[in-house]
Amino acid sequence: MKNKLTETTVNKNIRKIWESSNLSQQKFAEVTEIGYRTLQSLINSKTKVNALQIRNILLAFPNVNARWLILGEGQMKNITGESIEEDTKSYEEEGISFQSTNIKEIIRMKDETIAELKEEVKFLRSLINNK
Repeated sequence: MKNKLTETTVNKNIRKIWESSNLSQQKFAEVTEIGYRTLQSLINSKTKVNALQIRNILLAFPNVNARWLILGEGQMKNITGESIEEDTKSYEEEGISFQSTNIKEIIRMKDETIAELKEEVKFLRSLINNK
């Protein structure tokens, strides 16, 4: 029963974040990388929220208090943070989107993987050459 209450709290809080952002649902869906129809279902409490969606919202709106989003405890924004509306304006004014931030992280992770694979290839070549 407690999980049901938490899901409802999270859904309601996602709705509050969206309303505070002054973004259209379509734009909010883009910024948070949540599908448009899924976002509609979340806002209307028809779909359970998953961890990836919570993560995406917190990454897109870093000033949202995670404890408030998940448990409904405390204030919507972190004490030192800007308002959700200011957060959104900074994304638009600076041309920074969640997607570009996400792409940079993906590139960094791929670069690390490539470096690890290069080391592995080097090691395997040394094994072949020693035979």
